Amino acid sequence: MELSFSFTGSRLTTSVLVFIVFGLTGFAFYSLAGLDNPLLFFASVLLIIGIIFFSIGLSQWRLKRIIENTPTSKIRSIAMGLVEISGTVAKPFTEWLISPFTKQNCAYYSCTIQEHRKQGKTSTWVTIFSRILSVPFYVKDNTGTVLVDARGATIDTQTVYTKQTGLFSSISSLPKPIVQYCNLNNIGIKGILGMQRPLKFTEQILPVNSTVYVLGTAGDNPHVEEATAQQSMQDIMIQHNARNPYFISTKPEKELLSSFTWKVTACLIGGGAGIVIGIGVGLMGVGVV
Repeated sequence: MELSFSFTGSRLTTSVLVFIVFGLTGFAFYSLAGLDNPLLFFASVLLIIGIIFFSIGLSQWRLKRIIENTPTSKIRSIAMGLVEISGTVAKPFTEWLISPFTKQNCAYYSCTIQEHRKQGKTSTWVTIFSRILSVPFYVKDNTGTVLVDARGATIDTQTVYTKQTGLFSSISSLPKPIVQYCNLNNIGIKGILGMQRPLKFTEQILPVNSTVYVLGTAGDNPHVEEATAQQSMQDIMIQHNARNPYFISTKPEKELLSSFTWKVTACLIGGGAGIVIGIGVGLMGVGVV
């Protein structure tokens, strides 16, 4: 799983640049805040938050533009390089994964276990366990099938299960697969005095036969010997490439673009406002204005 941003490097390069800017800005204003000036401290917080959200907005804007400008290809007509396809999750390359909480066949799952903890005067959900797994799978349209290796992709898919427990919940209220999974991974369900820990269980999957949108790099299929493919798409696998975005979603393209629009708008306006206000407060803190 963006922007009219002119930078066309990989997500990794983009992330590194963003964190460098973030780190340098944070360090500079942290040093100034060490002067016990509350205005400078407040300015540093606004600037850091603003830079983070503005960078996210730029990244999402770039991906949105790439999706808009990449034509959807029929699988039979796929060429090497950046491609966009839409189809259904047809079959696995070897065998399906079985999701840990709902026990469904899928090509990808993400499961998370969080605990509700107090932190000072507030409380929040803290992730105590998470796992993401995927297997190569075939996507099918009315012209053929192509293999997709989801490793390295940003995956936007459906949450199929969420359950929250409290201190006074009964252990027996948890489904057996969750209890077994927690025991297998040494995750204690019981808290103080044998009471149920306040936990939240969430599972997302890419299910069998679901409609899927894929933006990624069509490259050589390493599972097929050269010159043995009977059809050209059999020697192709859509995969991660550091130079291109890799995004998989169960949403149709039109819905995807709509969701990107409000995210980009919110992040750019909110981040830009944070930067401008942070600079203004910082100038006030040093007595320039």
